[in-house]
Amino acid sequence: MKSLYANLKPEVKARLYSQNEEYQNSVRLIINKLKKHTFYTDLRITDVQTLQTFSDTYADTVMDFKWGEHLFNNLYEK
Repeated sequence: MKSLYANLKPEVKARLYSQNEEYQNSVRLIINKLKKHTFYTDLRITDVQTLQTFSDTYADTVMDFKWGEHLFNNLYEK
């Protein structure tokens, strides 16, 4: 199975890396968590909030936040 980092949408990843110079520690921490986990449900709410903040990506609906489809590709495909 791919890591969450590998499934991160390219536009989300690009915006996350655009914050790296100014917020290097925070960006590095969230990237390490994404590389460590394979399931969205392994992330804490604060991890998702951090990812959204530093990638300037926000859930349009509660279901987006619940399932992470606004952040990741192919999470629930076999």
